Amino acid sequence: MAAVDDQVDAYLRLTDRLRQEEDVFVRELLIFLRRIVVLLKKDIQSDKSDLCQASLQALGHCLYQQQIASSISFTDGQDLVKELLDRILGSEDKGVCTRALWCLAKQNLDNAIIKSQLGSILLSLESVITKDLQSITVDHEALNVIERLLQQVPKSDLIKTADAWSKLVFPMLVSSAAKVRERALAVMSTGLEHLISSQDKVVKILLPMLKGCLLKEFPKLCSEKKELFVLKCWCCVVPILGETLHKGGSLINEMLKLVEQGFRNQSVEVQVMSFSAWNILIDNFALSSDVLCSSRRVKLIMTPLRNLAVKERNEAVETARLSTWWHYVCSLGPQVQERFEQVCTPLLQFIFGTAVDQMSSLKTREGLSERKCPPTPTNSKFMTDMMAETPKSSIRRSLRDVGTPKTPTVLNASFAKMTKQKLLTQGCQILLEVLTMNDDDLNGNLNLIISLGRVAKIF
Repeated sequence: MAAVDDQVDAYLRLTDRLRQEEDVFVRELLIFLRRIVVLLKKDIQSDKSDLCQASLQALGHCLYQQQIASSISFTDGQDLVKELLDRILGSEDKGVCTRALWCLAKQNLDNAIIKSQLGSILLSLESVITKDLQSITVDHEALNVIERLLQQVPKSDLIKTADAWSKLVFPMLVSSAAKVRERALAVMSTGLEHLISSQDKVVKILLPMLKGCLLKEFPKLCSEKKELFVLKCWCCVVPILGETLHKGGSLINEMLKLVEQGFRNQSVEVQVMSFSAWNILIDNFALSSDVLCSSRRVKLIMTPLRNLAVKERNEAVETARLSTWWHYVCSLGPQVQERFEQVCTPLLQFIFGTAVDQMSSLKTREGLSERKCPPTPTNSKFMTDMMAETPKSSIRRSLRDVGTPKTPTVLNASFAKMTKQKLLTQGCQILLEVLTMNDDDLNGNLNLIISLGRVAKIF
């Protein structure tokens, strides 16, 4: 027993010295590295919990230290990973499993070593997550391992195995522990490109989970004031679903309810995030021009843009709405002419309060050419005059010039002068883009991106 205690003390002292990151000590340790690796491989398999955990802690710090990790041979590196996986698979001790996973999450071994063990690592992670350990720390460290894999393993291998690691991440999005949920979201966001690249396989896994637990638990999280988290998940899930979401039915209806709740929320941050989610939905519909431009989808997309079920208007919310609206105009491409009355006219009304009958002529190319460009928005007198009107003075004009109750105008909003000027400047820039659009702008993606980029700069 005394010998075991001495070994534990030795590992603890080794750990303390490694934490101090002393170059002299590390150089001395490297001289005996081969012997230390042999001892670590043996002791992490010990059935004595104290010795096992102390050796795992020391191993984790060795693998984390760049100079030490890079000095471990390919064969020794593989052996160490295999020993860690055996420990994860064979132990029912939460502490041991957590330490072993922590070693894998913190290691800086050669990427080729990790690539060679990718399949075994993923199988071990699935095993430990599905064990009846019910441990938040185990789940959290397992997600950290996946995140480390996303950093180390080549993209092609991550795409090939996307179904294997994504099925471990998705259920964690509705974990009872906040830190596990947040880590699962971070991993999903990091690996989003790979998940989309392996869409066919991943969607087959995601759909049953959405219908089985995710779409049941997301509303509960919303009721617990976790709307921002749910909306961030939404922004990852929708791109993964791709055109699967175009089929309609209960799936899209349940998904839309989550964002609709966000638009009705009193929190400015939640409302702004809801518009970000709406941008994602627009991009999803844009995968098919028939879907994006269908009357049903146009009406759906325009609903939150024209209606905000909130009592007080906020600069950040109105800026987000303006940005999303313009994103939709650009996404319509050549179809914008056909949908001008439904999309562009209310957009300009929202900004300037222009009468419907005055704007109706703008939906044609001839009407656009007949319109004169308004004074430049940088003219301070023009901006002052525009903002000087009060709701009372505007009544003296034709009521049709102030927009409709569903699309309150920026011009007549009770914002501070600087706030209103900022939004009106954005609106003038959008108006300029609309007035100068031509077929090349609408059909050429490069020109469209440049136009959108110019507007985005002032957002």
